[in-house]
Amino acid sequence: MNYKTLICVLVMMMVVSLTTVNTTATEDSDDDNKEVVELTLEKARRRIVEHSREADRARLGLEELNIAVERLRDELDELEEGIEELEDGDFDLDGFSDDIDGEVQDNDYALKMETESSNRNLLAQNSSVNLDDDPEIPFEPPNGDEPELPIPEEEIEEIIEEAIQDAIEEMVSDMEEMLEDMASEIFQEMMDEELEDMEKAKKELEQALEEAEQGEELAEMEWEANKEVMKFGAESTYIGLLSLEEQIAAIEESISTFERLLEEERQQLELGESLPVQVEMVELEKNEMENALKSLKENKREMEKEFLDTLGYSTDKELKLAEVNFDLESFQQELDLETFTQRALEEGEEIKIAEKQLEYAEDNLDWARQQDDISESDYREREVALREAELDLEEAERTLEKSIFEAYNGFNESLRDYKNADQRLKLQKELLRGEELSQDLGMATSKQVLDTMVEVEEARRNLNQQEYQNYLAKRELQLLKQGYLVDIPTGAGEQRNFGGETPAMSPDMNEQGMEPSGGGQQPAGPEGQSPR
Repeated sequence: MNYKTLICVLVMMMVVSLTTVNTTATEDSDDDNKEVVELTLEKARRRIVEHSREADRARLGLEELNIAVERLRDELDELEEGIEELEDGDFDLDGFSDDIDGEVQDNDYALKMETESSNRNLLAQNSSVNLDDDPEIPFEPPNGDEPELPIPEEEIEEIIEEAIQDAIEEMVSDMEEMLEDMASEIFQEMMDEELEDMEKAKKELEQALEEAEQGEELAEMEWEANKEVMKFGAESTYIGLLSLEEQIAAIEESISTFERLLEEERQQLELGESLPVQVEMVELEKNEMENALKSLKENKREMEKEFLDTLGYSTDKELKLAEVNFDLESFQQELDLETFTQRALEEGEEIKIAEKQLEYAEDNLDWARQQDDISESDYREREVALREAELDLEEAERTLEKSIFEAYNGFNESLRDYKNADQRLKLQKELLRGEELSQDLGMATSKQVLDTMVEVEEARRNLNQQEYQNYLAKRELQLLKQGYLVDIPTGAGEQRNFGGETPAMSPDMNEQGMEPSGGGQQPAGPEGQSPR
């Protein structure tokens, strides 16, 4: 392969790579320019962790933690540089040298002044002595030589000055040496004390940095876990909107059926084969359905606006959802409570976070035990943190095990409800065929047939709702198997409700809508997911 071919290949690889990286961004940008947002379940899961305000706040929080860690690292680097300078002796002694020189110069000047005074006194004494005038002082020349003449004053002065200068220089030298020794000793004591303080500060700063890094790592682990919970919230909302679409379509179909029934009742009333009260009853049911349809559409639009806003879209856009492929049977075959629980307790993300938190708490307390000068409050604080970490781990294990047990039972109950709904739909279809045969034989009225048709539509709608319920129960179990706690409130007397209240479609709507079955759950709205 020549170099031109190689360059072409590299360019193509770069283009492909950039295209892959920018595909998602381009897709999202195209959505922003469209009046209708076409959304798939996977796309909703992705966008909620990329474009939601909750995700933005989480990323900003992580960035703040990272900045704090970097600041501590910079402070530690500066402190270590200062310690190295002290240990290497690379410091400025000019201040100390100036002090020493100043003291020496002051003492030198004082000695010189004293010397000049002594010199003048000696000269005065010398000039006042006259050997010839003193008869009592015998003068005998030494060794029989000629008598020595008196020393001239100039020589005396020179001798005295030299002697005094030598004495001064010796004294100054001794003083300089003494002052330098004193300064060196004082400076060394100061440096030793400063170095000791800096080493202590370094040790404390290193621990502060380590704890900050621990907090940053735990926050990142929490964010990764929270992303899965947010994705589940997006799934729940998505399923909730699909459920509302199914309900709206079913009501519209039922309204069409009642319109035909109402027309037939009016015709029969004209022929005298029906009563006005029957016509009024059909009209009343039709009006109730129309009111329910209006409420459902308003509720659906509000959910869509909240969902669009959560995913980072403009709320004035229309939303089009793709269908979801529910694979429930294969999931049921691989479902095993013991395996699920064991895997979650051994490898679950929540357990990993709690174990990591406990590990850090133990390390921090071990560090505190090794410090002789740590305060009692700091030590107790680390003891409390360790105990809290132990309790958090125990609580995470209990909560996870309990959640898996409840979700497991909920999934099985939801699956049974789904199968019952499927069986009911089959029976309703059989009844409809029987009513149609009876009508052909003149044994059933058109109203009876239409009533049965409505029941078939209700059974079909109920089956769809149970399918949605079962899918969400399956997804919750899958998340729990990975150790993610889907923190959905299920307190006493309250039900899981993620999509807002669904208006009643008929007196028995609550039995056929998205009410929870056992441990199943309803689709979540944008705010349905519980932040960690």
